[in-house]
Amino acid sequence: MKVNVEMSFPCIRFTGKEKKGGFPLNASFNFSVDDDKCPFCGRQLHDAKCDCKKFATALKKLQEAIGDKDHASHIITHGLAWAGSWFETVYEKANKSCLSYDLFDDAFRTKDIFTGETYFVSKGESEDGKTVVFYLKTLSDKKVYKVTAVMKDEKKRLDYPTVALVVTSQRFTQGVSGVYGSSLPFWEDETIKTFSYQEFLEALRQQK
Repeated sequence: MKVNVEMSFPCIRFTGKEKKGGFPLNASFNFSVDDDKCPFCGRQLHDAKCDCKKFATALKKLQEAIGDKDHASHIITHGLAWAGSWFETVYEKANKSCLSYDLFDDAFRTKDIFTGETYFVSKGESEDGKTVVFYLKTLSDKKVYKVTAVMKDEKKRLDYPTVALVVTSQRFTQGVSGVYGSSLPFWEDETIKTFSYQEFLEALRQQK
């Protein structure tokens, strides 16, 4: 699975003079599972949604199959971002000749305000949800590092978000009898159906 990797730096440090370049030992990382690809057109999904025609048609049929005849529901995903403190992280210099030319095309970019160094962080890869491998590049000296992050807790793992079909309706609070305007509007969500991520994609595929 593809993993989004974000890097950040502490706002306050007491480490003395810092220099550009090198692996940022004071950085922290956050991890979250990236969307899969559309089962119909093959493009990257965004929050389990695609704007291709086949996806829209299958979604309408799925809505009808679960009782939403008016197609009033919309897709909401519930995922989890994991802080780097959940992981043991090690790094090593990477052999740039072995890396794909487009590795950093969609990289997360950030700057250390203390050193002025800019870093590019590639998407991560994980086969088991417990180990994430990604690459980091410094702008000043163009060095590339391979970073391996391993989940500390054996019972935890990265996973795709859950997907819910939700109907949002306007409701009104109970006002004071005889007082105009005392009843106030609010929005309320009703979950029609909840799927695991892969269950949702499979349910779409099965719509004929």
